[in-house]
Amino acid sequence: MDSNGLADPYVKLHLLPGASKVLRVFSIYLFKQEFFYDIKHSDLAKKSLDISVWDYDIGKSNDYIGECLYL
Repeated sequence: MDSNGLADPYVKLHLLPGASKVLRVFSIYLFKQEFFYDIKHSDLAKKSLDISVWDYDIGKSNDYIGECLYL
């Protein structure tokens, strides 16, 4: 959170080339967004989706909040 007690969270999505065994948990935020990747259905089993949540900060580096990885 910022010094005013508020957070400006945003999400980064990465479709990774392979699976990983690292899973992390973060606080629950509600984002009503849709995203699409143009990928063959047969390639999905070889991919994992990394979802990371960040707090936007003006004038300094953004703060990492957490992430999860869907295998």
